[in-house]
Amino acid sequence: MKNDCLGLATHPHVKKMGMKALLEWGVTAPPSFQEEVEDQLADLLGKEAALLLPYPYPLTLEGTVFVDKRCTIDWIRGSSSTAKTQWIVTTEFKKVGEGAHLIVDDSSSFGIAGKLGMGLSAHRKEVSIIFAKTPFGVYLGLRRSLKKLLCDQNPLLAKAATLSAPVLGALSGALELIPDMDLEREQLEPLGESCFSMNTSSSFSQV
Repeated sequence: MKNDCLGLATHPHVKKMGMKALLEWGVTAPPSFQEEVEDQLADLLGKEAALLLPYPYPLTLEGTVFVDKRCTIDWIRGSSSTAKTQWIVTTEFKKVGEGAHLIVDDSSSFGIAGKLGMGLSAHRKEVSIIFAKTPFGVYLGLRRSLKKLLCDQNPLLAKAATLSAPVLGALSGALELIPDMDLEREQLEPLGESCFSMNTSSSFSQV
């Protein structure tokens, strides 16, 4: 499975937590359970809030969006090419100008790098939005105000942002494990070095 270098999707604790949620709620969990797991994720990412999605939902952002051509992102679009707000989507940290927001794709480092193993963008204040594809879906880590802005600008997002109870339980179990998997991460260091040694030159396209 992609983005699962630690084998979290098949870990006994993760499967146990998924089954526990299924037995407690069936397939559909109450909104409060998803909010609980989102808070758990946000805390580990060092963000005020998090948003969980079952798949990369098409998002429209107010302003101009520039995507690093090395990103395989095709689900974020800008609503205006004349608005002052700029969104920079990339796979690494960059300094952005005033009025610009940095969005970093942490898919390749989720679980295996960064603070608490939560990705290279975790606990980085200069990153406005962290997003990543994981074995459990897609997550965004961001400020509460940005989460509200995204939901306001994308009216159908709230309906799309619903994970099943077993997936939420499994993700919660994985989040309990990741911070303490230092030994597993050490074994992946040679792979990590090759994954994260990127060419510093970037080319951006407006979307």
